[in-house]
Amino acid sequence: MARHRAPWQSSGRRLFIAGLIVVHHHRSLDRWFPFEQREQWDFEDEPVVSCYLGKLFHFWRGRNAYHGRWSSTYPWPESFCGDLGSAKGRIEESRAQGSQWRITELPAIVLSGMDESLIVTEINSDQPLSLFLRSRRQLRTLEEAGHHFGPHRPDTVVRIVCDSGVLLPAGLPFRAHSSVSHGGNVPLEWRESLSGSSLDPTLRLVARINKSFQR
Repeated sequence: MARHRAPWQSSGRRLFIAGLIVVHHHRSLDRWFPFEQREQWDFEDEPVVSCYLGKLFHFWRGRNAYHGRWSSTYPWPESFCGDLGSAKGRIEESRAQGSQWRITELPAIVLSGMDESLIVTEINSDQPLSLFLRSRRQLRTLEEAGHHFGPHRPDTVVRIVCDSGVLLPAGLPFRAHSSVSHGGNVPLEWRESLSGSSLDPTLRLVARINKSFQR
């Protein structure tokens, strides 16, 4: 059965080197969809063969609404990107007068099979995924992991399925980015700061998952 492709995505090539799936940098995302929509995308469960710390770029818009108050909006799933350049590019396409933008680099667990990966992160938290530290459950397949990391309330845990190798191991540090507009068609300027999100819970979960495969 043919796999679905999102309208903003195109095809590319993968190389297999020493057991790792390496993606060409020019390759865009063939499959990038919420775990909740897996049946619509012909998702097939598979064993987890690797687990590592990834970095997901989440952007949202804060618009000057009225009386000094700010409203924040973000589209799903397009507001989550695998690299900073893609996030900035989508923001430039969506700019409106009076809007300010934020990009946060979120620590994520990446559980990979041979064909696809499950990305798990959490928004609106200074300790992403910390609530899952209580569990010691072994996660053998992508679907098991997806169910295990189910959100405890709305706007918390984010689960994304993508092709294996699309999201590479995270580089340090993790940052936050705030836009500065100079008006007209001038591209946004970006100011960086260190992210306030703790890496500790995510790193501990990655280590725990990897250790479970040695039992």
